[in-house]
Amino acid sequence: MAAAIQVASLETLQGQHVVMRERLQKFSQEEPYQGRWKAALAMDMTQFGIQTQKDADGHEVKFKDCSETVIMRDVFTVPGLYEGLHDWLYAFTHAALKFQNEAVIEGQGSKIDRHADKARGLTQEKYVMESFVDYNGPVSHEADEFIIKALDKRFERSRDGAWHFTSTDERGRAKPWGVSQVVDRHMKKRSRLPFMECKD
Repeated sequence: MAAAIQVASLETLQGQHVVMRERLQKFSQEEPYQGRWKAALAMDMTQFGIQTQKDADGHEVKFKDCSETVIMRDVFTVPGLYEGLHDWLYAFTHAALKFQNEAVIEGQGSKIDRHADKARGLTQEKYVMESFVDYNGPVSHEADEFIIKALDKRFERSRDGAWHFTSTDERGRAKPWGVSQVVDRHMKKRSRLPFMECKD
């Protein structure tokens, strides 16, 4: 049997977090880390308790080609930083991997925009649900089983094993179709080249 994972207490994580912060502050003042972290620290010096660097005229120094992963790499590879803080590293790794990066968020936002078109009249809850299925669900040509299960959950099948949808007119009179008015109309269409249907 696999050994059970021991989850550290919040107090343990908070204590290790303080130690990590102190080590980062110390290392940021020493070489080679001071030079290597200079650009990354300039992006947010305050998180390490260090004032943003300024030039002779008092203007904040701007560094280009910064990479915030520089410090993260050292945190995981330099023993002097991570020794004794394995619980914190474990929690940090999960948090870092759990949050989506900007590229993923932008892609998800584009999908939500398509589902949230005002012309569709959906509530926020509904278009978020649609977007979730769109983003995480199977691609359309592999979605048959997914759709069948969703329809079974929402509609009861009749004796012939099919779903029969009905709609009503403005007077509440039922207008039955095999599937829907639009689908039934398209089902009556025939291909221009019947042999392209690949039917036996």
